[in-house]
Amino acid sequence: PVYRVHDDGETELKLVIRHSGTLLEACRTLSTSELDQLAPNMRKPTICPREKSPLTIELTINELPPYVVTIVPSGLHNDGVLALYKSFSLKHGPVRIRLRSKEDLHQQAFAPRFDQIIEVDRTSIVVLELDDAGVRAHQPGNPS
Repeated sequence: PVYRVHDDGETELKLVIRHSGTLLEACRTLSTSELDQLAPNMRKPTICPREKSPLTIELTINELPPYVVTIVPSGLHNDGVLALYKSFSLKHGPVRIRLRSKEDLHQQAFAPRFDQIIEVDRTSIVVLELDDAGVRAHQPGNPS
């Protein structure tokens, strides 16, 4: 039997996020009195926190209600990579995709990351990737 992933006229959007994230606090320089309180082998002039801020994203497809999710850093001390994989069903044809993000706990408003109208081919999927280099959208297998 023939296996059909989607109905006719539909395809798939795959959201793939793999981001290093931002530190919750900036590194700070220790004062002389703070350094004197430390053991000689522990005296480093600066202290840098390990914990990273969660990443909140908002994905809107064709003005539908947005998909909003907060991604917590991996790792025992919340110091690892922020990762997410999510799949959405799309109608083929022109599709407006908007991605906005908050990368810092102190950030009040979403920052725009991606806003494009993409011609979606019914024979391929759309992959929207967010990583440290930025945001990219492509259709694997589509020659255009």
